[in-house]
Amino acid sequence: HPWMSLGYAGFLGTVTAMNARGLAIGEMGGGGEGAWDGMPMNVLLRELAEKAGTVAEALEILRETPRTCEYYYVLSDAGGQLAGIYATPSIFQVLAPGQQDPRLPTVHPDTVMFSSGGRARALSQRLGEHFGTITPETMVAIIKRPVAMRSNLHNAIFMPETGEMWFADAGRKTPACDEPYTRINLHAVLARYARDQQGSPEKQAPNGARE
Repeated sequence: HPWMSLGYAGFLGTVTAMNARGLAIGEMGGGGEGAWDGMPMNVLLRELAEKAGTVAEALEILRETPRTCEYYYVLSDAGGQLAGIYATPSIFQVLAPGQQDPRLPTVHPDTVMFSSGGRARALSQRLGEHFGTITPETMVAIIKRPVAMRSNLHNAIFMPETGEMWFADAGRKTPACDEPYTRINLHAVLARYARDQQGSPEKQAPNGARE
């Protein structure tokens, strides 16, 4: 599937992505350093973006692929399905929307979330305050400090059903949550690319033949 990644030049995998089928992917790192006998996380998430079109398909790939370290994943798709995953090389735990977990504060209905400590409590409180009325604009406010870490490198807000992503990158001295957001629509970008390809004149080879 065509897909877009919030990443950086030279980074061949992904940690934040959405594909043209509407599968959106995010992750949060845990521990597990040294448990490296598996597919690296950023390559595994690229596999999801390229091969899975739904949360169910992504879960199957994650479950069957040898994994590394310890990670927390959040998945959503254009059909409205959600899943949170806690994964190590030997553990694969799926949290359904609204499922409570002793490691988390209150998880609201139709919600999956991962965070820790005071950041998790602040996230739960803000989600509860805006429950049922959340827009991309309110989500920008919800994930500001202290929900975001001081080292917040980038943020992405996905709308899988429309193919839209709002994203921000950290400044030289400011976390991503305090930087302006840019909106991109994957479907619009792909449509424009297709039009440009169709409208491009054929290249003329030196001998007059068409390439």
